[in-house]
Amino acid sequence: MSEEQSVDEELDQGTMRERQTGRRTNRRRGGGGPTVSTIYWRDIPAQLTARGATEQSKVLLHARFQHAIDRAAGVAGLTSTDDYVKEWRNTAAPLSSGDISAKLDQLCADIEDQYPRERLEAIVANGGLDPDGASV
Repeated sequence: MSEEQSVDEELDQGTMRERQTGRRTNRRRGGGGPTVSTIYWRDIPAQLTARGATEQSKVLLHARFQHAIDRAAGVAGLTSTDDYVKEWRNTAAPLSSGDISAKLDQLCADIEDQYPRERLEAIVANGGLDPDGASV
C-alpha cells in the first residue's frame, strides 16, 4: 500500500468536515427563501453553503474530496493556479425552510454517500470529470 493510499484510507475514517456559521447583517437579499450552493471542482463537490434571510452556514465536505480534487488536477495536467481556478463552479438550489444547519448536515451526508471511494477514484482517474456524466 502506498503512503498516499494509506493517508486517503485514514481520511476516509470518520467525519472530517469544517463548519462555519454566522448571522447575516446589513445584506440586501432578493426575494425567495433559503438557498444552498454547492461548489465543485470539475465534477467533484467540495463545499456547501446555505443562506437564509438572517443566517449562513458553510460546510466543507470530508477531506477526501479535497485530496481527490488535488489528485485529479494533477491527472488533468492543471497544475498552474489559473488553470486550477478556472475549473471551479457553483450550483444553487432552493432549500426548504427550517434549521439550515441540520439541512446542510443532511445534504453533506447525502453527497458523501453518493461519492463512495470507487466513484471518486474513477473521477480522479478521469481528470476530475465523471466518466458516467452523472454529476450535477
